[in-house]
Amino acid sequence: MQTEKIDAFKIIGISVRTTNQNGQSGKDIGELWDKFMTENIVGKIPNKIDQTVYSIYTNYEGDHTMPYDCILGCKVSSLKTIPDGLIV
Repeated sequence: MQTEKIDAFKIIGISVRTTNQNGQSGKDIGELWDKFMTENIVGKIPNKIDQTVYSIYTNYEGDHTMPYDCILGCKVSSLKTIPDGLIV
């Protein structure tokens, strides 16, 4: 495996707090993707750099068995406008 360093960037999208316990993440992340697609979240994100969708797993409370956030969103050039219901 090769490590690649990338510059920091900004994302606007939607998120869910979930856990890998008892298969909960499969349900929660599946529902998050469903919402992302059916509610055309990409179309609601202002200042998109392109149409690439990022799936980010972050804010773990501990190891992979502990709660964490899953974010679906797009890279943006500005955070001036954040529509209601979306997060940075």
